[in-house]
Amino acid sequence: MISGKVLDRNDQPISFSNVLVLKANDSTIVTGTTSEENGYYEINELDLGDYLLKGSFIGYEETIIPFKIHTAESIVQLDIALLETVDELDEVVVGTKRPTVERKIDRLVFNIANSTLSEQPIIDALKRTPGVLVLNDQITIKGDTDFQLFINDRKVSLPISDLYVLLAGTPASNVRSIEVITNPSARYGAEGGAIININMSKNIIAGYRGSLYGNFTQAVFPKYNAGISQFFKSKKLDLYVNYNYRDNKSNRNTDETINFFESGVPSSTWISDINRVSRSERHNGMMNLDYTFNSKSELSLSLNGSFTPERTYTNRGDTRIFNSAQLDSTYIATNDIGDQRNSISSNLGYRYAFSDRARISTDFQYSYSDFARDQSINTTFFDAMGANLRNEEFDSFSDQIVHIYSGQIDFESEIGDNAKLETGVKMATIESENKLDQNRASATIDDTFFYDEKNYAIYASYEDRWDKWRFKGGLRAEYSDIEGISEVLSQTTDQNYVQFFPNVNMQYTPSDKHQYSLSYGRRISRPRYGSINPFRYFLNFNSTFEGDPNLQPAYKNLLTLSYTLNGDYTFELYYRYEENSERQLIFQNNTDLTLRYVNSNIDREVSWGFDFTTYKSITDHWSLYVLNSIYYSAERFRAIENNGQLIDNGLWSLFTYVGNELTLSKKHDLQADINLTYVSPAILGASRQGGWANLSIGLRKTTADRKWSFSLISEDLLGTSNPRNRINYLDQSTTYRQIYETRFIRLGARYRFGNRKLEQNSSTKKTEEQKRLEEK
Repeated sequence: MISGKVLDRNDQPISFSNVLVLKANDSTIVTGTTSEENGYYEINELDLGDYLLKGSFIGYEETIIPFKIHTAESIVQLDIALLETVDELDEVVVGTKRPTVERKIDRLVFNIANSTLSEQPIIDALKRTPGVLVLNDQITIKGDTDFQLFINDRKVSLPISDLYVLLAGTPASNVRSIEVITNPSARYGAEGGAIININMSKNIIAGYRGSLYGNFTQAVFPKYNAGISQFFKSKKLDLYVNYNYRDNKSNRNTDETINFFESGVPSSTWISDINRVSRSERHNGMMNLDYTFNSKSELSLSLNGSFTPERTYTNRGDTRIFNSAQLDSTYIATNDIGDQRNSISSNLGYRYAFSDRARISTDFQYSYSDFARDQSINTTFFDAMGANLRNEEFDSFSDQIVHIYSGQIDFESEIGDNAKLETGVKMATIESENKLDQNRASATIDDTFFYDEKNYAIYASYEDRWDKWRFKGGLRAEYSDIEGISEVLSQTTDQNYVQFFPNVNMQYTPSDKHQYSLSYGRRISRPRYGSINPFRYFLNFNSTFEGDPNLQPAYKNLLTLSYTLNGDYTFELYYRYEENSERQLIFQNNTDLTLRYVNSNIDREVSWGFDFTTYKSITDHWSLYVLNSIYYSAERFRAIENNGQLIDNGLWSLFTYVGNELTLSKKHDLQADINLTYVSPAILGASRQGGWANLSIGLRKTTADRKWSFSLISEDLLGTSNPRNRINYLDQSTTYRQIYETRFIRLGARYRFGNRKLEQNSSTKKTEEQKRLEEK
């Protein structure tokens, strides 16, 4: 036990100061506490050994005192004297620390704790993270939308739309760092592409703190968001809870032109203007709990949930049909949709350390998703003079329920001074039940599609370091057994396969100025659950969405060579090859005059390019982040409406992002962001997407006592973030443009309460589980 008082130079007690115990050999934190009102502190249950006692408080210089615990009964009494800093006012500032970037052998670490980004939601911090692009509620990592989200190395298995809302409603003040893992090691599952791992902070000092936050967004319609975030730590328990409520009303306009052909000659043109208004209330929650039994064992529990009692869509589309440039007829379609979605992802983990060099961990995960939809379509047809011809109605109900169970055991051991070995096994079971009840004048469907999948995996990974080299490599083997059954359609899908996934990362650092890296990895992307239903859903009178139960998994290969100069400038060459990529392709049937949105495997996707990134401080008041990518992307797919003919779609493209972070006050309590994104025309499945740009400006103000912070953000100032897409090959000719509410102004506020002086440390545990829930 060690105890004493924290005093100033006049021997007066300093209340609520931080007292930490560190290991003497490497200064890692062992435990800590907060001094009482009379300055007294006490720390118990320390193992034998050499330690450092660290005292700190705002406005005072840190004091570090070495001490030793000789026996289990040792009682050490030490008073800590803290001296005031020369300029005490300058110490009471907020957000003086700027984000930093670390490039480790297998990941990029973006440290944002106590930075200006910590005043924003996590999704806004992701927008500033090197290699990550966030636009129109979509997250992309180096051109790949198939990413996995981890929080404290625990996978979060929620649908993509729920993940976005979860990140938008969780404050980044509780985040220590964001890791972007473009080439995950064998320990992580082979599923998906890159990984975003968010390391949440946890309290080292016993106590409680929290914050209330909310924002108002004005776009076409107003939107509201509010929540509460809380930290609590006792002697053995560490708890973080966040709840967020979102009231959202949004608008989307789509203009679409289809040129139908007959015998290779244009015969009919359909021009549609579609307006969609959606309204939803959504509840999101997050909980991370860690319980430390002793220095060797720890239990963890995490819960992430999203609940949408109702989300309604009101779609109205006006379509004009022209034959030989003359108006032939029109129709008006109204599509009313009501959705209900509940989803939860839970993880229970236990970690036991045999020694400082060997440990074992077990993780068990359960995820649940229930997505139900009621749909009613009413279409009225008119002749060229506006006379009513006929009316057609259509109703449907669908429900998709998915259960995911998984268990994993990992063993980790250090070998010698620099090497480490990891190995483990995992099993996952997925059960999906999909119901569809459609009523249409021409057909009625009442069917249930069952989809079951089992995955088994074993892996080994080895890491070593010598001289100026670092190496990390491994191999993962996975076996999958899949069965899909449609009761009414009498369709059965059976797949089983064994695949191997190697992973290699090498890093050479000849000096502080130069660093070279080489990486290669192979991964798998299994079909999304919403894409394998064999049912046909009607978007309007002549447009349908179709799933395919025979979709095959996609296999990705990524090779990257990079060079970093002075830790600030990174130059990267990459080559990516993917087989059987899943895409939602658009095909027009020139006989039936319909448009089909089809989930399909394309033959292959190939891309290569050159990236340049830098994230550095130009001056004490200006930080600059630049990402510039020149790349070629080509996709080969089969034209379903043209006897499966192979079509190649390739194009050179340019992506540029320039982010400026400015400090506008001496106390660093007023910051501004000016960000510009530009993307030239690019490939998007069977279509070519036009170029677009986005200019945004943000202001953030924090009060001197750190209790209040305010933000004002304006996005898409130029109104150029919604590009036009064009499909043009053989007898396929469709153009469309979807106009989202990318142009808006958002005002946010946050209030902090409790002990806001608590120091933090990260708590990470590793687990992984299947997640392929996604909306299309």
